Amino acid sequence: MVEVDLGDVKVGKYAFQGCDKLKELKMAKNGITDIAEGAFENCTALENVEIPSNVTDIKKLAFNNCTNLKSVKLPENINSIEDLAFARCGLENLEINSGTIGYRAFWLNQNLKNVKIGNKVSSIESAVFEECKKIETITIEEGSTLTVPSDNWGASNATVDKK
Repeated sequence: MVEVDLGDVKVGKYAFQGCDKLKELKMAKNGITDIAEGAFENCTALENVEIPSNVTDIKKLAFNNCTNLKSVKLPENINSIEDLAFARCGLENLEINSGTIGYRAFWLNQNLKNVKIGNKVSSIESAVFEECKKIETITIEEGSTLTVPSDNWGASNATVDKK
């Protein structure tokens, strides 16, 4: 399976788990409001995902261990990214504009270098960036009320730029 066009189909828990030939994922801009728990876990060939604006919640383990996932475009109005949602992926850059971010949501993204956090992100759980050793900068948008913990959410070597 090289490409899946989901259209308006609701994807259940672990629906595509382990589809190691899935490279591209397209979702309609209406219909789907969440990405289910483990829906694309272990889709190791998946490279790019653009999540449409109608998706407001990304459930736990949704893209866990998608080791070739280099790029994800998150909607601006996301409500939540749950625990381990993008753990063990290959993300290089990340921009999160809003919502809450669960425990270890981006854990072990070993290629992640730059993170931008919008001022509508209301909370970030601990260890979100643990084992993301290449993170150079975490930029927090002006107006944010987030308090940065001493370990920078697990990215202890990163520089935090709170504008």
